Amino acid sequence: MAMSLALLASAVSTALGASGDTNRFVALQLKVTATEVTLMQALQFPGKAKPEPKRQGLDYVILTAEGTVVSRGSIENPRFERACTEEQPGSGILTQSTSTLEEAITVLRLPVDPTADSIEFFKSPDSGASPTQAPQFLGKVSLKTP
Repeated sequence: MAMSLALLASAVSTALGASGDTNRFVALQLKVTATEVTLMQALQFPGKAKPEPKRQGLDYVILTAEGTVVSRGSIENPRFERACTEEQPGSGILTQSTSTLEEAITVLRLPVDPTADSIEFFKSPDSGASPTQAPQFLGKVSLKTP
């Protein structure tokens, strides 16, 4: 288990790179449950990461080793699945439904940043929540090898 974690941390560190190449991005494959976000795989690709659209669901903060925020963002929670169906075939009346999956997998694309040390994930506060309500911590992924 410790060996597989070390290999995964090495893969993340390699994927994020130390070269500072701004024409590369890393794709983090994440498994999301109600209480945790874990890293499954990290791969580096040539090109620029398209900006993620501002969505609510999962917030993330990318930090340096000193704890300085490099960047932050949010993505839609992949556990929430929406469907739109027609009430009667040919009626044109649509009904929306939402279901929550036990777990889901998503990919977060980020530009390569050699100063990035870790990424923390939080559940976005529900709309209408008190501004003082603390976000729910879902996990921290190290982006460097120990």
